[in-house]
Amino acid sequence: MDIEGALVAHLLADDELTALVGNNLFPLAIPEGEQAPAVVWQRVSSPRTLSLRGNSADSPRFQFSAYADDLVLARRIAQALNHALDFFVGVLGDKTKAQVIRADYRDSYEHETGLYRSDVDFFIYYTNKKE
Repeated sequence: MDIEGALVAHLLADDELTALVGNNLFPLAIPEGEQAPAVVWQRVSSPRTLSLRGNSADSPRFQFSAYADDLVLARRIAQALNHALDFFVGVLGDKTKAQVIRADYRDSYEHETGLYRSDVDFFIYYTNKKE
């Protein structure tokens, strides 16, 4: 399982988050016909820590955008994302050893959609476990 799939599976298993958005976690945008509240995620950057010893660690930055009809709910969703991911240490998916640290947080309003948005960015440090 890739890191994106592992992150989504981890979030869909989180009761606090799913109580707020159900299964509404989408890559890049809320699909046409779907409604807020929802979480949209995207990879923002993909730096790697390189080693001459052959091992390396990836540390991509992911942005999770919580969309809702009001700012209070958008912030509650962002808080649930923070509870699920910030300072997580463990295995994501079946073979990915990971550590997660929040990088940034911000609120905004989208006039085009009429939705409030709370963005939470995380650095995901990970290596795939050897069999």
